[in-house]
Amino acid sequence: MSGLSLIFAGVMIALLLTACDRGTVEVAATPTPTISITAVATSTATIVVPPALPTPLPPATSIPPAAISPTLTEPSPSPPVSPASLEPPVRDLFALAQRYRMVDADGAPLTRTLPPDPNCCKVGHTREFFVTDLIDRRIYTVKARLLAVSENAYWYADVDTELTEQQMERTATVFEQGIRPPIVDVIGDIWKPGVDGDPHLIVLHTPLRAAAGYFSSSDSYPRSTHPRSNQSEMIVMDGSWLRPGVGPYFSVLAHEFQHAAHWNLDLGEDVWINEGFSEVATQIAGLQASFVDIFVARPEAQLNYWPEEPQDTLPHYGGATLFVEYLMAHYGGAAKLGELAREPLDGVNGVERYLSQYGANFADVFADWTVANYLDGRLDGMALSNDANSLAKYRYPNRSVQLGGARRVNGDYDISTTQPQLTARYYELRLASGDAQVDFSGDATVAQVSAKCRSGRYCWWGNNGDSIDSTLTRELDLSRVDSATLEFWMWHDIEEDWDYAYASVSTDGGGTWTTLDGERTTRHDPLGANYGAGMTGISGNDGSGGSANVGESPEWVQERMDLSKYAGIDSVLLRFEYITDEGVNLGGIVLDDIVIPEIGFTDDAESDGDWQAHGFRRIDNSLPQTFALQIIEFATDGSVFVRHARRNTFTIEGFGSRLDYAILVVAPTTHQTYQPASYSLRVTVQ
Repeated sequence: MSGLSLIFAGVMIALLLTACDRGTVEVAATPTPTISITAVATSTATIVVPPALPTPLPPATSIPPAAISPTLTEPSPSPPVSPASLEPPVRDLFALAQRYRMVDADGAPLTRTLPPDPNCCKVGHTREFFVTDLIDRRIYTVKARLLAVSENAYWYADVDTELTEQQMERTATVFEQGIRPPIVDVIGDIWKPGVDGDPHLIVLHTPLRAAAGYFSSSDSYPRSTHPRSNQSEMIVMDGSWLRPGVGPYFSVLAHEFQHAAHWNLDLGEDVWINEGFSEVATQIAGLQASFVDIFVARPEAQLNYWPEEPQDTLPHYGGATLFVEYLMAHYGGAAKLGELAREPLDGVNGVERYLSQYGANFADVFADWTVANYLDGRLDGMALSNDANSLAKYRYPNRSVQLGGARRVNGDYDISTTQPQLTARYYELRLASGDAQVDFSGDATVAQVSAKCRSGRYCWWGNNGDSIDSTLTRELDLSRVDSATLEFWMWHDIEEDWDYAYASVSTDGGGTWTTLDGERTTRHDPLGANYGAGMTGISGNDGSGGSANVGESPEWVQERMDLSKYAGIDSVLLRFEYITDEGVNLGGIVLDDIVIPEIGFTDDAESDGDWQAHGFRRIDNSLPQTFALQIIEFATDGSVFVRHARRNTFTIEGFGSRLDYAILVVAPTTHQTYQPASYSLRVTVQ
């Protein structure tokens, strides 16, 4: 629903329910939590290899639960990770403005920064700000008054609110003493002196619809680059029901401050990592992260996917929080969070590169994390018979996590099902006696997007990700024709009004570009994100030039654009471009059967041709589907063991004698798609 780094008001209900009785936060500096952890070896690969499950170790002396703690993997020399060549380029609003807008409103060349405002900033100063309405997807202006100035921030309030200077001064003190210092020390700071030449962060308080607060990176650009920019590093906080001085307010403030800092450290980070960091930053500031319990109750939320509708994001916040906490606990500690935040690669690729210094990889760490989410809290009350250190990597240092909702298997069991990628499903095997033969059969492939290529095997896909700018470019010779028409088929699922795709033309070698109007493009630009004539929303065949209704499935549609303006020119660059903001990203855009009849040009994407692809990928819409299968065994003598399934068929032995019960953990691990995995699972009692 939004391309902002924000926390929704509806989401904040969970925080209010747990924090509303905390009253006013006292003014006191909050130290960064100490993480006490020691070394553990990382796991080996978890995806389907031989041999059979090992026999449990003999019982050892009972170890009290207090002795079981997470252990920290130390860095070790490892070969450098090659760049993720398939990762799309990061969106750069300044570069886009140079290509599409070129000059500011006065005709002067674009600049990246502005001179400081000599009239700013004394208490009582007023100015207008752009504010985003997330419900109606529009931007409006509010007038605000400066109520307080602190060392690192200006504190503004909408003139129509009843907030006072005293409230803002108390709030500013808490921020300066207890919230900002630990986050800056551990993760990093905002851009200084910033776009406005002033090192202060602006915190604006005004009533918001659907959001408790947000950070928008577009505010960190001049208005010539983004027409609705506030031209200041800033956070917008709800100024009505979320009152300064109350616990939930400070949790939101810490959350949004991390977003502002993270943008300075890594322009294009994926939203799931960014949100996980913001929730962990809240804890670093001594405040409460609010969504873990929701994930514990609803764990099948794809880790690297962020839903469009706010009510669907709750478990994703919790899952992202736990994953960043797990990384912090076992791979580098809090001191390394800033390094991960600065990693240029994004999402899974960034985590993969970060883990390489520990000789670890994302697939193994993700598999360990899925076990930790089930096992951690269950170890709290157990007097284990086996070596507690063997389970140390399945522990959290500062919380007790215990997922519920396992699917009970009490006898023969047979199911064919689907499951989102990067999730875990837990099957609880409780048999009175005997052995359980497990047969697992997963599909070998999974679709990249939910559409098949229109013709042939291949088509062009604009990729997915947050803050990306994918391009597909080639040269055309139109010198021998008097008119020309670009025709192509497209399928798109694009976040409406926030993200856009374009077909554009350049006649100066790529220095400047002009978007092409078509039958299905729009120049509607409610949020300042459209660079001309763009495609957005869901492609439909209603013939209106717009999108199908939200919730409908995208369809292949043909687009036509007039190139006659460029007829007679021997060197014309044609480009398809797909640009997303820093929030939600969906299936993207797929192109096929590109034709310019007048010059005999046709391209069915069955070969690369002469296209220059940066971010766009020629796909056959098929990816290898991988799975992690693990077994958690709870033995009758108090032992707990974690096994990796090395074959698709294996036996779990000794129910009723050696084993009390077992948990089978199934996790699809093809992270490059948002399409679910399909598999069949059969359990046969022997």
